[in-house]
Amino acid sequence: MWLVDTKTGEKTALYARGNQTWRQGLVRRRKVQQRRKGIYVTTDSGAEYMNLAYIELGRPEIKYLISGPEAKWDVERFDLSHDGTFIAYVKDEDGVSVIHVRKTADQKEVPLRNLPVGVVTSLHWHRNGHELGFSLTNARGPGDCYSYHVTTAKLERWTTSERAVKTEAFRRRSW
Repeated sequence: MWLVDTKTGEKTALYARGNQTWRQGLVRRRKVQQRRKGIYVTTDSGAEYMNLAYIELGRPEIKYLISGPEAKWDVERFDLSHDGTFIAYVKDEDGVSVIHVRKTADQKEVPLRNLPVGVVTSLHWHRNGHELGFSLTNARGPGDCYSYHVTTAKLERWTTSERAVKTEAFRRRSW
């Protein structure tokens, strides 16, 4: 993985992989304490599953954000709030997408309530830094958009997709 100065074309290695297998996924950056900067990445470097990690620029170490039994599922996607306060990520847990949100300052998880169950296909923070938008597909819907306010726990469904089959009687998976 390289940091490239777009003005000069100069490349700096962010993390030397050596002989390790490195499958890198998404990358997001954030300013840390006004002077230092770093990036969030998904990687399976040194692990079986894609994990969420932070690399501070200028330091060659990877800080994994998920550890222990929680690290056994792939992180499929993530997004960093515009102000860098929150990071949201989606893990594939037994074939179901589970959304997690953490505060970046202390890595404490924010409890999320009443989220629908299914497969999350996109995840983005609103510019206000507290509303998380996502699209979800499940047995009852082919793909609808939602927003979730992390401080008030308000879930709002934005779309209701047309279905060729009546799906109201389809069983919802409890999670």
